[in-house]
Amino acid sequence: MRKKTLKILLVEDDEEAVASIRRSLRKGGPGSTRVTDVASLVQALDHLDREDVDLVLLDLSLEGSPGVESVRLIRRTAPTVPIVVIAAERDERIAIQALQRDAQDYLLDHQLNPGTLGRAIRYAVEPDRWQDQYRRQLSISPDGVLIVDPAGRVIFVNSTAARMLGGAPARLADLPEPMRASRDTAVDVTLETARIAEIREVATIWSGRPARLISMHDITDRRAVERKLNDMAEELRRANERLERLAGTDPLTDVLNRRGMEEALGSELRRVGRTGDPLMAILIDCDDFKSVNDSYGHAVGDAVLVALSRSVQDTVRAGDHLARVGGDEFLVLLPSTTVAEGTVVAEKLRQAIKTTPLPLAPKGLKLSASLGVAPVARDVVSLEEILASLNTALKRGKQMGKDVVSGAGEGVAGVGAEESPDVAERISAASDASTTHGAPTRPKPMVLDPASIALHTVVHGIRRLDDAQLVGHEALTRGPPGFFAMPSDLFRAAFEQNMLTTLDLRALRVSLERMSDRGWGGWYHVNLFPSTLLNAPVDRIVSLVEVGASLADAGGTRDRICIELSEQQFLGDPSYLRAPLQELRAAGFRIAIDDVGFGRSSIEALMLLEPDVVKVDRRCIKALTTDAGTRRQLERLLAMLGAVDAAVIVEGVETEEELAVLKDMGVPYGQGYLWGKPVRAPTRDDLESMLAARGPSRQARGRAS
Repeated sequence: MRKKTLKILLVEDDEEAVASIRRSLRKGGPGSTRVTDVASLVQALDHLDREDVDLVLLDLSLEGSPGVESVRLIRRTAPTVPIVVIAAERDERIAIQALQRDAQDYLLDHQLNPGTLGRAIRYAVEPDRWQDQYRRQLSISPDGVLIVDPAGRVIFVNSTAARMLGGAPARLADLPEPMRASRDTAVDVTLETARIAEIREVATIWSGRPARLISMHDITDRRAVERKLNDMAEELRRANERLERLAGTDPLTDVLNRRGMEEALGSELRRVGRTGDPLMAILIDCDDFKSVNDSYGHAVGDAVLVALSRSVQDTVRAGDHLARVGGDEFLVLLPSTTVAEGTVVAEKLRQAIKTTPLPLAPKGLKLSASLGVAPVARDVVSLEEILASLNTALKRGKQMGKDVVSGAGEGVAGVGAEESPDVAERISAASDASTTHGAPTRPKPMVLDPASIALHTVVHGIRRLDDAQLVGHEALTRGPPGFFAMPSDLFRAAFEQNMLTTLDLRALRVSLERMSDRGWGGWYHVNLFPSTLLNAPVDRIVSLVEVGASLADAGGTRDRICIELSEQQFLGDPSYLRAPLQELRAAGFRIAIDDVGFGRSSIEALMLLEPDVVKVDRRCIKALTTDAGTRRQLERLLAMLGAVDAAVIVEGVETEEELAVLKDMGVPYGQGYLWGKPVRAPTRDDLESMLAARGPSRQARGRAS
């Protein structure tokens, strides 16, 4: 124990704390003490410059001080003076950091009593005892520790460091080069023993003199695990790339499949939008392929398809896209290719296929194909549109004979495709054939060309029931006079001929043209088949609606457009529609579920899809005014729809009596022949009187609350 008076510098700006520490030192201090207190770090540094001090008591929470950095500043001014820091209980982490800055000990303010303060001072000012404890702690440290004096001599090496270095070095020069330079940041060093050490350095006091403490943390195992994890991550990345490639690749021919071609089409359409370069499509159909399978077996048929795909790949350019889109059908996309160039390529493909060697096929088996070729319009939305149009060209070509190249008229889909010259004749023939001896008969199915058939739009008003105010219109598609005039026959034929998506998108374009050609107000409802949302990328549908309705530069009017899907067309669990509907809603459009309530309604499905509008099927109000059971059923349906948080429109309102009952039931909106049949265009008065509604209000429930 020291016999002389211990000179203590107390750095504290709280007068009550100063008084408390002085009392504790009188009661439990190590003998005679002389305390000088200062209220700031600047004053403390000035005092240390002028006076000898045996110990510094430092409050880390001084007003305006740099906190834990205060220890380093004091250590620079007084390298050998012990420092005991005082911190608030909540700041213990900072106090521990002060030890790493060469403080000897720390006390939390709630621990400040004569006993703890005296003990901390004794350990701090008795260097031999402190040095022995310090040495013992470093000796048993699991990390390697070296102490280097200012002359570069290694004055302490613990057993861990000696083992990692393969012996105890005597001088700094004996250490690996990265360990010699003084640095503030950690560095990884590979040692001669093949171990990897993380090297850190701090200043310390050893035997009362400044020194460098170099710590060596063995990270060999950690780096090995990290390398293994990195290798696994890289292997997983490569596996995902392979899976992604396989997901877009036909496993037999190793060319693109439909999914892969859909992605390629999206990329090319974006390029067309940027550059305006033309894009051509060629559909290849292997002639009499079914007879090959039937006569020689599927193994030979597979070999024929592989040979055909290789022949096509060898003929087209590296930047062209080839996909197998059916059993024996292949589609080629030719970027930056004109119609004339595309026709030449198609003829080259026909000749190449015809001369393709078939190594596994029996002698005498010859390969030929029929090809349809057409330009792709920049507003194409779905791969189905391209295939439907090219299939029409193929059928036309096969009627002339196989092994031919035929064109698809004005092109693949798109707004503005002209009606084929023979469409009117076929329609007229269908109309004549529908009556035999005065009795109507169902005509034979006719070939439907979705890209060229004449379509037009009629609109049917949507009204607010309380005052009959016109608030919007629904666009309804009509075909040419004759068999395809009504949408039920038109879309049924498209479905039977696997052209539903193509015709549906064509009808959407025509409906949107009607909206963009007039000064339209209020809501505008357009219809879309659920299957179209699955067959066409949603982002392209969004672009089609924006351009078709002239909304590209008027995003604020998007919520006037409501996209209707019929509940009767849902296939099983409708959850498959949730993601595309969320994308449409995120783009600003409203969603309506049509034909609700006719035997298939599911409250779970409606809550899952979260429509903005629910349209109650007209059959739900048949006999509404004469049958109490019908009214009860409608009341239950409306009560159920109240949980969906959507505006309700009842379809098929035809009489004043029905209107009165619906108003009494709290139905907000209606649609029906009571106010007139669908028309080609609303009157100017109708348009001017229409409410400037931004979309159906979610507060307009099925029943008044």
